[in-house]
Amino acid sequence: MRDAFKQVLGFDSMSATSTETQKRNKRVVKFMAMSAATAVLVLEPSLALAVPDLDTNAVTTTGANGISRAVNAIVQTLTGTLGQSIAVLAVIVMGFMAMFGRLAWDHAMKVILGIAIVFGAATIITWITVGAGEG
Repeated sequence: MRDAFKQVLGFDSMSATSTETQKRNKRVVKFMAMSAATAVLVLEPSLALAVPDLDTNAVTTTGANGISRAVNAIVQTLTGTLGQSIAVLAVIVMGFMAMFGRLAWDHAMKVILGIAIVFGAATIITWITVGAGEG
């Protein structure tokens, strides 16, 4: 089993060049992201079914405007405590990478910019829609 993980993640070669190391790091990040997404879906399947009722703050699985409620549930999940926890984990991982001298600062800026966009998305869309409505 351990050898299978080493092979999937690309740790089977002891001498790695910079390009090979970057490819391996990308595989590790993809593997961790897919593992986290799978864990969330397996451990909390109600995320796919439960939709919050914005009027009563109750969670239901049916409603008149199902698509809108489903999209709102996704937005609330990604920008709520789950999204904040994922962002905190990303910053922690960057901290450990910096501590061990493995952090590429351009990637760190991309992560920080991504976090800012995710949590500022509602404000950005408000700016765009208000600006479009005034013209």
